[in-house]
Amino acid sequence: MSDDYYKLYDAIKRLPGVREGHSRFGSRVAFFRGRREFAHFHEREEIDIRLTADGVARHRRLLSKVPNWCPNPYSDDWVIVRLCGCDVDTTLKLARKAHERL
Repeated sequence: MSDDYYKLYDAIKRLPGVREGHSRFGSRVAFFRGRREFAHFHEREEIDIRLTADGVARHRRLLSKVPNWCPNPYSDDWVIVRLCGCDVDTTLKLARKAHERL
């Protein structure tokens, strides 16, 4: 299992007001602030982060530092980051941005 998964999981769980639950998108490991989901993992290989379409546009420079990201083909609000070889610190910054928007 990916060390990147565990680093991100632990760091996201420590963000203020975060609770873990099941995603409405099917993932068993999702993170919520209040009632809003802002991130979830897929099989410890990817993390989806909800930045909103506006947030994706606003954070293009930060996204350019994450080599393994792509827009979610099903929603403009979410981006997908593959964990294998990802920049954990920058990916965590994206998760923090999503957390702060709630």
